[in-house]
Amino acid sequence: MKTDTKTPNQKMLEAELAEIRTSLVNDIVLARGNPLAQANKNSKKTHRVRYTHKKVLLGHYNKIQDLDWCVDNKHLVSCAIDGRIIVWNAYSNDKIHAIKHPTQYLTTCKYSPSQSEVAVGDLNNTCTIYALHGPRAGTVKQSLTGHTGSIYDCSFVDKDYILTASGDGTINEWNVECGKQLGTFRGHNKDVLSLAHIPGTSYFFSGSIDNTVRLFDTRNRECIRVFYGHTADVNGVTLFPNKTMFGTASEDGSSNLYDLRHRDPIATYTQKESKAPITSVAFSPSGNLLFAGSQDNNVYVYDTISQSPYAYLAVHDRPVTVVKIQNKDGFITTDDFF
Repeated sequence: MKTDTKTPNQKMLEAELAEIRTSLVNDIVLARGNPLAQANKNSKKTHRVRYTHKKVLLGHYNKIQDLDWCVDNKHLVSCAIDGRIIVWNAYSNDKIHAIKHPTQYLTTCKYSPSQSEVAVGDLNNTCTIYALHGPRAGTVKQSLTGHTGSIYDCSFVDKDYILTASGDGTINEWNVECGKQLGTFRGHNKDVLSLAHIPGTSYFFSGSIDNTVRLFDTRNRECIRVFYGHTADVNGVTLFPNKTMFGTASEDGSSNLYDLRHRDPIATYTQKESKAPITSVAFSPSGNLLFAGSQDNNVYVYDTISQSPYAYLAVHDRPVTVVKIQNKDGFITTDDFF
């Protein structure tokens, strides 16, 4: 008879992980609104999707670094290393604003929940808030300085507060109205590349070159959990639709799915044919599909539950830098190296 060599602690952790996986399945069932009878059957064969561009937004002259949808699901903002920030009407292709930033090398851009401002980060260690409405539209509202490294990502907590991730290994919180730095979050020992705030809470995730994701609480500015599983830089962190799980994009060529209650991934998504770094991840509004942007020019699509490749979007001829999903109509927006 085979002896069970597992310790009680190992058994407890396995039971907890099984419970989390069941929770994931239930969340997707609720989001889909129908039974999950087909979920664990053989996944569909990976194939090249016949992809038709709904819109092509042209206006940047160099590598596009980031984009972000407005909460109205109509407008989006993009930034590139041409030093330009463009606010678009995604349905009409119109450029609402084309702002020239003093520094050419922009790294990230985010739309404020107020819809009246956008934030951009640059390699000069500054996060700049631009006004979009009123007599000061297109001009600087605040310049947030205090980091000693480049700004790689930012995330609005709400219309009044913003978080910034930096190459100095820290995350700062700021008051947008007065430009005051409210505090600093420490824990990563290398550059912080990505942020994801959980709406309506005091919590946010951060991804770093130290291969980890950390969960912080803005109330006490402490790291309350560390998530492991990647063997290289964590380039992106994105919330799952239920807000209790999140996905990651890594330089190791994989994307992971985590539950905030467990430090190790509950699912991993990889390609046998490609080990190229994953730059960005996004989820469909239902949570059924995960989209992973890759430096091999493709966007890979996975069935979230089975972890199997479902399809891939071959719509770029250069590395994909950003993948974002618009919540209303489920539009997939992607950027590349230009």
